[in-house]
Parts: sequence; structure tokens; C-alpha cells
Amino acid sequence: MAAGIDKRESAGIAAVLTPAAARSLTKRIRDSASQLWADLLRAYEGGAHTALGYSSWGAYYEAEFGGSDATGYRLLQSARVMGQLPIGSPRPSSEAVARELAPVLREHPAAQVEQVWGEVVEQHGAKPTAAQVRETVSKRAAGKGEEAGASRAAQNVADFVTYVSGAAHGIAGTDLPAMRAAMPDDRARAVAKELRTIRTTITRLISALEETP
Repeated sequence: MAAGIDKRESAGIAAVLTPAAARSLTKRIRDSASQLWADLLRAYEGGAHTALGYSSWGAYYEAEFGGSDATGYRLLQSARVMGQLPIGSPRPSSEAVARELAPVLREHPAAQVEQVWGEVVEQHGAKPTAAQVRETVSKRAAGKGEEAGASRAAQNVADFVTYVSGAAHGIAGTDLPAMRAAMPDDRARAVAKELRTIRTTITRLISALEETP
């Protein structure tokens, strides 16, 4: 009797795999799936759709594989994600899981895909769900937005200090009593109000800058 198959095969009943045979078959399936993703990406990058006379990748996928053009493009996104994951590492268990990493590939250097996937696996194990991947990607995007906002604020402060410093040097030698005498009262009051607001802002900035992170 063939190794890995029990005696029910001879009775016309579906053969039951032994653990060893099941593991071997699973490995072949996994290896075949990895190759399928690579072949899909190779077909697109090599222009298989153009070579066969199709007007687009979507039209090629629809005619050759029977799926919708939207499915063809969705699978292509997942193939690109799979192509960024190192051989031997845990792999997304389905196209739906891999698809959740596509925003990372679109918005960041390709190497970020491996990093984000590593974080997902570390948090949720080797078989995370699509929802778990989506949550991690969303949290990272929110964090990047906060970092970008802080960076813009720091640049605004630097620009403000440069402007105020230049203005201060510009009026350093001014005859202030003469300047006040030349300014209408309502204008003087308005300028004084703005300066008090600026003073409050500068005081807050100094306090923040002197704090140790």
C-alpha cells in the first residue's frame, strides 16, 4: 500500500492522509502558491497582456482567467505585496490578508512592507486575519500623520523665530517715543494688543523648547 494512504482507498472511499503525507502535500501547495504569485507579477511586469493583444491587464485577466478586471488588479496588488516578503518568512494566509498591506506599498518604500508585516506577525502570530493587518496599517498611518504634523509645526516655529528676529533687529535703533507720536491712537492700541498675543505665544514656545523630551 502506498505510504501515507490508509486502506480505505481500496474500498473506493476518499483516501485519508497520514500526518507526514499531509505535511508534505501542504508544503507543495504552499510552494505552488508562492510561485503563482511570482508568476502573476512576472506576467504583468513582462507585459503578457500586451504581448497577447489585450488593451489592459484587466482585459487580459478577464479573458484568460474568467475573473473580473477588478479582481485581476486586486490580485496584482497582492502579488506585489507577496514579492516584498522574504522567502521562508510567514506568509499571508490569503489574498485578502495580503491585500491589506497594499496601502503600505503604495505610500512608502517597498521595504516598509516587510517591516509592517513583521510587526503584524509579532503582535498576532503567523496567521493574522485581514482585520488585524488592517488595524496595524491604520495605526501606523495615524502615527505617521502625527509625526508629519509635528515636523511642520517645528518648521513653522523656526520660520517664526527667523522673522521675529529680523524684525527686532530692524527696529532696534528706532526712536520709540517718536514712533508712538507718529502712530494714531487706535492703531497703537491694535498693535499693542497683537504684541501681547505674540508675547504669550513666545512665552509658551520658550517653555516648550526648554523642556527636556
